[in-house]
Parts: sequence; C-alpha cells; structure tokens
Amino acid sequence: MLTISPKALAHVLGKGGVIYLEPTPRVAACCASVQEAPSPRLGRPPNEGSYRREEIQGVTCYLPRSLPEDREVKLTLRGLFGLRWLELDGWSVL
Repeated sequence: MLTISPKALAHVLGKGGVIYLEPTPRVAACCASVQEAPSPRLGRPPNEGSYRREEIQGVTCYLPRSLPEDREVKLTLRGLFGLRWLELDGWSVL
C-alpha cells in the first residue's frame, strides 16, 4: 500500500497530480534475489497498460502490476541544494 507524505503530496499536486513508479528488475544471485525500490516519476508512464491506476490522497498513481500489494511504502520528498526529488521509504530489497 502506498501513502504520500504531506510535502511530497504538495509537490506532486503542484506538478500536475500524476505519478508512476518505474519498476526495477529483480536481480538473482546464487542464494538470494534482490530488487531496488521502484523510481517515482512525475506524469504518466509511457506504457499505461503495464500499470494499475489508483487514486491515492487525490493523486493519480500508476503502480506496476508486479508491485506487491502487501508492502507498506511511503512516497517522500527529498532535497539537497535546492534540488528536489521523490523517493520511496520502507522498501525492502529482499
């Protein structure tokens, strides 16, 4: 389940109110497999058919169909030297 922090919500709504989570590949090694957190992006995904659309806190979110629905993750806004970007908190790589 995805939640959005207040700062991230204000940022996304100011940029059009639409985001998608760009999926990352799962990498398997000899004894485990890992997957980095999906990358949050502003706007609509290039291939909307690969995503499920949900309205979360007034934001249109396109989530990868492969995203586990039992994961609790939070969209947050980070910043450094005037640059701002969105990140997912709470993602486990395993």
